[in-house]
Amino acid sequence: MKDIFLFIPNLISYSMTSTVLYRYIGDFLILQDSNRKEFRIKTNIYHPALTCNNSTLYLSGGQTLSILSPCIYSLDLTQDFSSITFPESFSFLANMAFHRFHHTLTFCNNTLYMLGGNDNHSVGNFSERLKLNDPDCQAVPPIPGPCMLHSTTFNNGKIYVVGGLNSQSKYNENIYVFDTLTEKWISKPAKLILTTKPVLIPLCRKSFVVIGGWNKDCKFNNKVVVVDTEKWRERVLKHLVIGEYFHSFIVEGGILSLMDHTGLVHRRSMGLIKERSEFKLWKKEIWMRRKAFLYFLAFNKNAQFNLPLHIAREISEFL
Repeated sequence: MKDIFLFIPNLISYSMTSTVLYRYIGDFLILQDSNRKEFRIKTNIYHPALTCNNSTLYLSGGQTLSILSPCIYSLDLTQDFSSITFPESFSFLANMAFHRFHHTLTFCNNTLYMLGGNDNHSVGNFSERLKLNDPDCQAVPPIPGPCMLHSTTFNNGKIYVVGGLNSQSKYNENIYVFDTLTEKWISKPAKLILTTKPVLIPLCRKSFVVIGGWNKDCKFNNKVVVVDTEKWRERVLKHLVIGEYFHSFIVEGGILSLMDHTGLVHRRSMGLIKERSEFKLWKKEIWMRRKAFLYFLAFNKNAQFNLPLHIAREISEFL
């Protein structure tokens, strides 16, 4: 089991690549520079979707005071934050085909995916993408169920849609998975993740952790849930409680930094999160088997066992 996280450096290169912490309050984009100084950029857009890849921040959709914005923008984060204004400092990329807000924006393979959201009439399963070298968005197969206020992440060739509300304003009890190669969706139940806008952080090729979010009764979600995407198991990390609503995160030097809605930065050890997740998903079951076997041996300490070699080998592999 020690090799289960060998792929993490590769995953971080395309799943944890934000270089700055940011949050979005009202119609203000708030960026924090390397000196932890904040800069507020008024955009006149409410509830857009944002994502960051390396030193580029992407923004799509949202509401203005009169209409839904169809625009997709990019922002170079290497410039002086004090000089950023909207829309002058932003690069216009394209217009979305489906105008909406409370959707998500995911970057993978030089492509932006816009998923779900609300078009002022209903919660939809809208799905489209923009290849950064193309002038127009393209439709992709719709999400299996309507959702808004959800979160997404890209991991091992797949996009995961987690949390949020459906068209009946009930919590989404499914994880939707989009394979970017086959362009097909699958649905998996997620009974432990009943919240909106959690933070999704890939841990290895077959797991990610779900942190924070907020609930309909105005309470912060304090569950931290790790998901095994191979056997589709969920486990709550009971000794890791982070009850806040977070906007962005970065990973530097093995430390996970999450910025909440007030601008406060919460820091946790990524190594500890990985270790606890690995134990909950894979090692605990093996530990329980070995513990039970030791009790069995102690109870039968005077018994004589004469097992065939192939059965002994199967038992050793099981343990």
